[in-house]
Amino acid sequence: MEIRSPNGTNFPPTPEGKARARRLWDEHEAKTKTGEKAERELTEEQLREHEKILREERETFELEREREREEQEREQRVREQWRNENIETEKREREREIKELRERERIRMIEADAMRQRELQMLENRERELLEAQKMLREERWEMRQVGLQESKEEEVFIREEELQEFKCALTGTGVDAVLELASLLNLDETLKNKLKGTVTVYEMFAAAVEKFPELMKEFEICAAGSSMNHAIEKFNAVFRALKKSRKQTRELVTVLALRALGPAYQTKVNSAVLASVSVVQDVRDAATMVMKQTGDGITFDQLLAGEPISRMPGIVELFSAESTERETIWSSICEYVVQKMTYCGEKGDKLKVAKATLAEFDGSKHRDYDIFIAEVEKLISVCASWYSGEFIDTFRFVELVVSKCPDAIRMIYDDYIADEELQEMDMSRQEFKNHLQKVWKRAVRKGLMDTSVQPKKGVPLTQHHSI
Repeated sequence: MEIRSPNGTNFPPTPEGKARARRLWDEHEAKTKTGEKAERELTEEQLREHEKILREERETFELEREREREEQEREQRVREQWRNENIETEKREREREIKELRERERIRMIEADAMRQRELQMLENRERELLEAQKMLREERWEMRQVGLQESKEEEVFIREEELQEFKCALTGTGVDAVLELASLLNLDETLKNKLKGTVTVYEMFAAAVEKFPELMKEFEICAAGSSMNHAIEKFNAVFRALKKSRKQTRELVTVLALRALGPAYQTKVNSAVLASVSVVQDVRDAATMVMKQTGDGITFDQLLAGEPISRMPGIVELFSAESTERETIWSSICEYVVQKMTYCGEKGDKLKVAKATLAEFDGSKHRDYDIFIAEVEKLISVCASWYSGEFIDTFRFVELVVSKCPDAIRMIYDDYIADEELQEMDMSRQEFKNHLQKVWKRAVRKGLMDTSVQPKKGVPLTQHHSI
């Protein structure tokens, strides 16, 4: 039986044929296995290649899609930018138009305001011209009225010379009051006559004012506290000016009358000063006044004039012989001498020492009422200041002094109050300090630290001004 080979060749069934057929079959089998393996390997490679191609295609597709998306986004951004640019352009255009409208409105308002200002200026000019015309008319009328009154102008202030001749009583030894004689030479202001019905003389007006306004003469009470007379006169004049509007000559005479009204001793001294003042002419009197301010030495009354009435006194003769423009100066000189004679004090240094000692001895520890306490302290400070030529105490030292005089409870609360409120005492005015101290005082009362039932009597022991 023949042996068939894979390629179809038949071999004899001999050992060699069998070996050859087997070799062919082995080779065929080996080739078959190799081909299947190669085919299988080829299929996997193709799959991998295919997958690679698919991945590349997918990546390419994704890239295309990304590019398309980016392109779309770019186009969208471009469109958005274009739209925004258009909006911004329109916005700028609108703002420009609004700005132009506002500028035109501003210019219109400026022009309108300028026109109003021109109109107002024209009105003001016309009003000024009208007022000037009215003023000129009033001045012309006043000048016309003064034509007939010029000759009797001085009679409105002083009495007429024929009336002066009626003063025939001697000023000394007859009980005649020289101050009242001097007061009779001056006519009362017409305005005061019209207001004070029935009052025709300066002395009558003064007496009525003192009766109606007792606080007038109370200004001199501070002299009893050790204050200077000059200080009291200044306060008196300030109050009188506030109560009665009068001319200068009237106020000067009223000051002399006020000094006379302080008491019998003052009346005698003022009467002697008036006699001395009218017994000389102005030049001598003014020189004597300057000397008296320094030394206290005044004019010695000439006894040769003792029997003469006031109309014969050199000072009065000079007054009525002078021009109307000079009479005011002469009258002021007469009254000034009397005031300086009454206010001279040659012991100002000693008076100041006494006043300062009184202030230092003041004890406020028992005071419970703020108003009484501060009034007492300020009164003592005012007495010291009246003898001092400059500023007696500045604000900071005033604060220190007042606080040192306060009760212990007030000082304790005051220190806490200043710290809590972060206040600087050196920056305070006097009124600000007094307002803060009053708050502290009220706080102490609310806390029950001040027994208001125990209050020292208002007023402290005071020294006399000076002997008459």
